[in-house]
Amino acid sequence: MSRTPIDKVEAGQILNEARLTKGLTWRELADYIDKPLVWTVAALLGKHPVPIECAEAVGERLSLDVDVRLPLHPFVTTTTFRRRFQCRILGL
Repeated sequence: MSRTPIDKVEAGQILNEARLTKGLTWRELADYIDKPLVWTVAALLGKHPVPIECAEAVGERLSLDVDVRLPLHPFVTTTTFRRRFQCRILGL
């Protein structure tokens, strides 16, 4: 059974829920990815594309599934993202 891909706004909503669950502030996430606060909030809520390194870092910090990380960086194909994710996170 295939799942319907989520868009970047829905990914941002899921990300925000995870952020709140973990008790993190937007400032803490901005500092974690070394980006300005206003940009971080807007980008992670789906208003701007997020560099893949930032999407991966935030995804790791918030324990987000790849399907949530991918829409944050729409210029990378699913295959490319999954390959980078596997290499970087899983050591494959």
